[in-house]
Formats: sequence, C-alpha cells, structure tokens
Amino acid sequence: GQWQTVERWLAPLPDDVLLAHPWLALYRAKIEVHHSRFNEAEAWSNRVAVVFTDSQDKEGLAEVLLLKAHLLLLKGYPVECLDLLDEANALLASGEADLRFDVILEKSFALFVLARYNEAQSILLGALTHVAEKNDSCVKSSLLENLGALSYISGQYPEALQYYRLASEAAPGRAVLGRLNQ
Repeated sequence: GQWQTVERWLAPLPDDVLLAHPWLALYRAKIEVHHSRFNEAEAWSNRVAVVFTDSQDKEGLAEVLLLKAHLLLLKGYPVECLDLLDEANALLASGEADLRFDVILEKSFALFVLARYNEAQSILLGALTHVAEKNDSCVKSSLLENLGALSYISGQYPEALQYYRLASEAAPGRAVLGRLNQ
C-alpha cells in the first residue's frame, strides 16, 4: 500500500499546489499509472514536464521522461519507449542510468517486446554484474528471474530453469513468478 498512502496524502491538495511542487505532481502521475488511468497519468506528466523544463530541473524532467516511456510501453509503443529512455538517460547524472533498476527493466522489457532477446539479455546480464557488487539479493533475484523468462521464451529451457533456481536462491523469501516482471 505505499502508493495508496501517497494518494491519500495528495488527494486533498488542489492541482495548483501540486504543480507548485512538481515532484508531488509527478507522484500524482505515477499514482494514476498504478490505477491504470493512463490518459490522466499522461496529462499530469505533460503538465509537470513544463514545470520541470521551465525550472531547468534535469533530474525532474528525466523522471517525467521515464514515466512517459513506461506509458508508451504500456500502450504498445516499444520503439518510442526506447527513444524516450535514451532521452531520459541523457539527462540523468553520469552513470546513474546504468545502475537504475527501473531503467534497466524498462529497457529490457521494451527490447523483449520487440523480440530483441539477445539485447535484452545483454542488458540484464550487465546489470547482474553491478548488482553482484552491491549484494542486493532482491534485485539480483528479479534480474535472474527476468533472464529466466527470456531464456524460456527463446526455447532455452534448461538455462531458464537454472536462472529460476538462482533467482530463488538469491532471495529465498521472494516468490519467483517465472515471467518477465516490471
């Protein structure tokens, strides 16, 4: 229920107050996505993009572009999603995009939808190397699970089982779903 809590906090605030604090407006857009109200999410992201652009807040604008990329992927536009991810990456701090789990999964999923399995796998394997250094078992498990899904879709069943087993071992308390996760 973390988004439900944020939604309750933001609900009493009028739109002009949210837009005066663009990060709150961005959270409002993300809440709309979680409720599958994609048009409302897009409207909020467009409004907050103007505020971030006017204030020259590159980090905020990058976050808006990441949200818009996610919306494009949900609407079935993976190529456009990849383009926006590239724009967002250019705005993120040097090297940050390579280490952000959400960006990595979004990009690998867009490539998966485009049947560019080898590229998706390469991104996930690269991320797995970074995660191993940080010893983050939950993220490691999720990356391994996604690698399992890619292997399964590619017809590499023994490899898929191996990835799923490693995912379960990486985070024993986490359920491995056996599908590409977002």
